Amino acid sequence: MKMDFFVDVFYKLFVITAVVIFLTACSGGGGGSENSTAPSIAALPNIIFTSPTTGPIVTNQNSLTVKGLCIDGATVSVDGDSVASTTCLGTSFTITLTANTEATFTYNFKEFTSSADMSNPTSLQWTRDVTAPNAPSITTPVANPHISNNSSIAITGACEIGARVNISGDMSGSQACSSGSFSFTDSQSTDQTYNYSLTQTDLAGNTSNAANVVWQYDTVAPMAAVITSPAVNPYISAESLFSLTGVCENNATVNLTGDIADSILCSSNAFSFPISTSVDGTYNYAIN
Repeated sequence: MKMDFFVDVFYKLFVITAVVIFLTACSGGGGGSENSTAPSIAALPNIIFTSPTTGPIVTNQNSLTVKGLCIDGATVSVDGDSVASTTCLGTSFTITLTANTEATFTYNFKEFTSSADMSNPTSLQWTRDVTAPNAPSITTPVANPHISNNSSIAITGACEIGARVNISGDMSGSQACSSGSFSFTDSQSTDQTYNYSLTQTDLAGNTSNAANVVWQYDTVAPMAAVITSPAVNPYISAESLFSLTGVCENNATVNLTGDIADSILCSSNAFSFPISTSVDGTYNYAIN
């Protein structure tokens, strides 16, 4: 009876000990080395981009070459709107992404090693834009061509925010479109016609058509207008209507003063004022 009792106790202790040893081995305990293959997230540094380095990344090309720093021998992988991978050589990698449509693409870059160590993902956004902006809208000068005797001209207008406005011709320069507007000022000292061409280039590198401005700088007084009809002065007539006509400097303003006040723009180097009256009398007119 006593022998059976000791055998039963010994067996139970043996089974319990075996189970404990088995569980310890499965959990990696017992002082032995771990043999787990689970990846160690963030054991590697995150990808650092060296090109492009700043955002937003907007281009009109169908490919984008991304360069960065990594751990030598690690695998650099990309997922998101494109999938790619390469091996880090030295401490750098190069991956070229491609796109055939206009859109904003998002990619996640990370690196991992054969020991399953892995970095956190680093995001990158690329916008592909191949549509050129509209030509800049000119708000001043209002008239084109602009004719003045002022030695300077201000050219202002509206533009696409983020674009760069370029002026060429008799003045050259460029400026960022700020708050949707731009302003250029040019000064000249010689009477002549000046021509300007304005375009805008967006962040992607697309350039608009040109908006053109013509400035006629003129400080010379025009010649006096010459009356050609009526041919005699004073003019005596029984008619109640006649035309006061003559020659003038093209695009100059011809002013009629005296018993009638009026003004017209000289067109084709000629002017004409209709004069009418219903009362007999002497009437006086002057042209300048």
